[in-house]
Amino acid sequence: MAVIVTIRVDPITGKSELVGSRLNQASEIWTSKGATTRVAFISMGLNAGQFLFAAAFDDFSSTMTAMESVYMDPAMQELMQQREREPGGKMIGPNMFRTIYGELGTLQEKAHLIRYYQMPRHNIPAAIELMGEIDALSDDVNLTAVAPVAHEQMGMIAGVYRFNSMAHAGKAIDEVGMSEAFQNLVNKANTLGTLTSAQMNITL
Repeated sequence: MAVIVTIRVDPITGKSELVGSRLNQASEIWTSKGATTRVAFISMGLNAGQFLFAAAFDDFSSTMTAMESVYMDPAMQELMQQREREPGGKMIGPNMFRTIYGELGTLQEKAHLIRYYQMPRHNIPAAIELMGEIDALSDDVNLTAVAPVAHEQMGMIAGVYRFNSMAHAGKAIDEVGMSEAFQNLVNKANTLGTLTSAQMNITL
């Protein structure tokens, strides 16, 4: 299992470069506390045009310890003061997730396709089994699934498909995502929950 803290930023027009710079600075601080981090731009779908920051840890203890340390860090406090003096956008979060299927890896893949399902908790074990079937369709696609720990929508899970490039994502969607086998599994997934939204994000 891994634990992931996420923050989104909806940038003010003309402030995207500033937001990206600040998130990269924040990423360095989180990394110094033991996190595996990712800074990305949501290029399409849900929350398109926003920035996404993720920090991952091995367990809840290390996550909570690091969060406390991050917010006490003088460099982070200075960054927050800069944000107060010159806002770059609206910060949304932090939110927290845990993995329920697969490994996170380095989080440094170029493109992540995330599909969000509204799903009753009692259906999650069957969904995890189904993810194994989806994962087995191709060695070329990395699949991870997460469930919320602290989020406004606690009744959802998300499947994260990780690709080395946008071209890799397109090829995988053509060859796997459009295949009859995958579509049959998607239909089966729809008996467990409802696909509500999706997004593509790319690393900065």
